[in-house]
Amino acid sequence: MEQDTAKPNQPTWQWDLLVGALPVLALTPLLIYQSASLWSRDHMHFFPLVLVVVGLWVVMSLRGAREARHPMRVWSAISLLVVGALFYIYAVWQFSPWFAHLALLFFFAAWTLGRLGQKHWASIAGWTALLATTLPWPWGWDQGFSNWLQTSGAWCTAKALDALNIPCLQNGSSIETRGLHLIADEICGGLASVYAFGAFAILLGLVLHSGFIVALKTVLLVPLWTLLGHFMRLGLQPISHTNLPTHTGGRCRVRPYFLRFEQVVLLAATRSIRRTGARGRLRTPAVPGGASRAASTTAARGRLSVE
Repeated sequence: MEQDTAKPNQPTWQWDLLVGALPVLALTPLLIYQSASLWSRDHMHFFPLVLVVVGLWVVMSLRGAREARHPMRVWSAISLLVVGALFYIYAVWQFSPWFAHLALLFFFAAWTLGRLGQKHWASIAGWTALLATTLPWPWGWDQGFSNWLQTSGAWCTAKALDALNIPCLQNGSSIETRGLHLIADEICGGLASVYAFGAFAILLGLVLHSGFIVALKTVLLVPLWTLLGHFMRLGLQPISHTNLPTHTGGRCRVRPYFLRFEQVVLLAATRSIRRTGARGRLRTPAVPGGASRAASTTAARGRLSVE
């Protein structure tokens, strides 16, 4: 946890007003348009859950909160505030809800840095990253990447069905087989999107107090796990309607009861990565004296925390 050089005081109401309340009120009209835009995108339907989780963290963090006094931290908060104000001015000038959303992220980071002085900067960066998952990528890249994953999942599913001798026809991200018309956007959208998995991965790292490297690995694995989830959702639908031969000569029908447990798979994989990293740290030779304590302190400061 970061230590302040001066005696900690209770946060002043001026910071809450100037950095917290006023920017949110100023951004509200544009954020209403942005919320409607997010809800119109099927792969962004998870954003209300992220807002609720971040709001709960803020409420819990306000207990025993103290104002930041470290000069570097104060100036960092002021710098973020200035950048957020510039994005807000540009958003109003161009009437851009997207830039208003981006300005909100900078205001949130600035407010938490100054208001929650007891929090380490890494914790604030992690929760800001979680909130940033609600910001769609510019120039439609978010929809393009989501469509590419769904098309790839449909292609993998078609190849698997061909291997099982189940006739199918793939057309982009949709599959037709035996009276079934599977549309990937309907089956794999919403809370099963890659962006929802990304938010879940970041939240997982915060809750489990993962180190930066482990959290980064988890986020980088999100597209792979999402592709696997799309493959399972698309592939097990036609398989569940087909009687497959068994090794005894009979036939069985597979029921896709576990299609909603991709998050558990991601959790198990992440915990496995954490255990592997922990074993690697245990094998590291101990450094005698103060160097060992300094290394322990550095490692502790590099961990994401919700405390």
